[in-house]
Amino acid sequence: MSDRSPCSTAVRPPGVRPPRWSILAGIPRSCCASARWIRRASAWRHRTGSPIRVRLWATPPPLAKGAMRRPPAGCREACSMDDRFRSWRGRLLAALCALALLTVSTVWAEPEVMVLGFDGADPALVQRYMDEGLLPNLQALSHEGHFTPLMPTNPPQTPVSWAAFSTGLNPGRTQIFDFLYKKKNSYMPDFALATAGKRTFLFGERNGQVIAAAAGLLLALLLVLLLKMLRRGWLTSLGLALVGGGAATLLLAAPVAALLPVEVPTATNNRQGTPFWTLAAEAGKKVGVLRVPVTFPAEELPAGSTMLSGLGVPDMRRRVGSPTLFTSDRTFRKRQNQFSLEFKELPARRGVMETSLIGPFNYPFHVFVLERAREQWKAQGLSAAERKEREKALTEQLLENGQPREFTLPLHLEVDDRSLRWEISGQRGELHVGEWSDWVVLD
Repeated sequence: MSDRSPCSTAVRPPGVRPPRWSILAGIPRSCCASARWIRRASAWRHRTGSPIRVRLWATPPPLAKGAMRRPPAGCREACSMDDRFRSWRGRLLAALCALALLTVSTVWAEPEVMVLGFDGADPALVQRYMDEGLLPNLQALSHEGHFTPLMPTNPPQTPVSWAAFSTGLNPGRTQIFDFLYKKKNSYMPDFALATAGKRTFLFGERNGQVIAAAAGLLLALLLVLLLKMLRRGWLTSLGLALVGGGAATLLLAAPVAALLPVEVPTATNNRQGTPFWTLAAEAGKKVGVLRVPVTFPAEELPAGSTMLSGLGVPDMRRRVGSPTLFTSDRTFRKRQNQFSLEFKELPARRGVMETSLIGPFNYPFHVFVLERAREQWKAQGLSAAERKEREKALTEQLLENGQPREFTLPLHLEVDDRSLRWEISGQRGELHVGEWSDWVVLD
């Protein structure tokens, strides 16, 4: 048997069978350079999770063990040049094959899936407007992907529908039936999408004592080390350290307790069931969730996935929609409304006026303090009149300590017949009738 080289001849000994093809992962082992390149490319693509498609090609099998090469005399130099040419050609071919594998793998990578949802959109009208060419972008997306109406929930309200959409469960299982729900042990309604709560911060009412004791112990240890460096006796060092640490504990307990809250606010999503994006993220898919209703507080998704909560996110007053109306109309009267409107009466129609912008409630250091006090007074069996008197005294004490019920920022207004100039938090602006200001950062 001879190969295709004109300058070499292979002779197979008697009794030796011709070698068969040796295939490893679709690559002939006889093509060592190609196999090495393609195995590396395949391993890299395997780690990325993208499919690899390979076209196999045939190369001559290696000579059997025991075969002898007997180059004719005078052909050694020609054989050497031919081997170098084959080696260079094989390396180039392997590099091109690896590049082709990476290109093909990229083309066949897993496609991305995007779901667009519109709250309150009538699918019949959307389809009609697409057919009339009024919604060209949606029409193009519907041709590339899929467009279909969804069966509404009962009741067909925003939080009810989106909770069912994200979990695939009916309202009886998501436990979202409306924007509002009845609070437990009360007839008062509350926001159904998320429940505001509170939790103990660190050691609760013992925050000041524990942290002050830890600081006193640290100070005592430092005093012991310092006194030993000054070659003082053990008894003297320990005595002075205990005195210094104890004094520090007593002095720091009250200030630390005033700085650290006993309880802090929390929020809990009332929707039951597991959303489909959570299942996809747990299965290793990269997901992004943007402004989908009933997603506050945002979930802790695996690394690589993100979420920006939508409807249900409270404002800085821990409410969902609590605007403030500034007006000089003295006949205006605030009535019950679903937005919890805050009303600020201006002293005049024109001129320079000083007022304030209502900010967030002081939950940790005022609201929660009064709630704990009410529970204690009720447990002590005090009458309603006594509880009212004590609450009034405690409120005055909190105000004297610089802990108001809600925070406000001074707002400066200059109003004339043509415009309104405002200043707040070091920022200024001017507005005319029918205009909106830019977003203002408050601090």
